[in-house]
Amino acid sequence: QDAEMPTAAAIGAAAVAAALAAVNNEPAPYPMPVLEPRYVDLPGLGADPVVPPAAPLLSVGSAGHANRTCKPCVWLHKASEGCMHGSNCFYCHLCGPEEVKKRRHE
Repeated sequence: QDAEMPTAAAIGAAAVAAALAAVNNEPAPYPMPVLEPRYVDLPGLGADPVVPPAAPLLSVGSAGHANRTCKPCVWLHKASEGCMHGSNCFYCHLCGPEEVKKRRHE
């Protein structure tokens, strides 16, 4: 029988506690749980693993994305090589290319 898996709330609480301890230069109050990957066999799918799409490159400017206080990065979608500032960019890398036009008309 499988060991009892920690709930998402417990994992979230542990992550917050560990992050707060790190900010205050204190040891974590308890160790973070280590989760083993689980694989599910789905009929009809080939043997080739499904590779999830790459996560968008987060930037410093992406911090205000959830409450729309960010400014979209124009270069992320304009240039063929993307934004040259990467994660140090002061503009949001989570906004889509259409968001630049939307925000100009607001």
